[in-house]
Amino acid sequence: MSSARGKLGGLLLRGALRGFREELDPEAQGGAYLLGLRRLGVVPHGSFTRDGFAQAILRAERGAREDLVGRTHLALERAGALRQAPVSAPAASLPHTG
Repeated sequence: MSSARGKLGGLLLRGALRGFREELDPEAQGGAYLLGLRRLGVVPHGSFTRDGFAQAILRAERGAREDLVGRTHLALERAGALRQAPVSAPAASLPHTG
């Protein structure tokens, strides 16, 4: 902000950067979804105030309402990115040592 050009640029960008700042603000976001679970998890960011904690609760509610876990599972399944469970032999086909 030392030059007139810098001040003008700052004034022109102020409105756009305000929205960007709010988008990056951990307090406003409330936390992040934790992937890799079979249930929905939200990891809140550290040192929240009650507003940040409330946002984390709202994020969890939105993820549950929008079936984030089911939609993510379906997308991974369609992409062939899920591990297949190991096939175990049925008990009847095992040799009997009786």
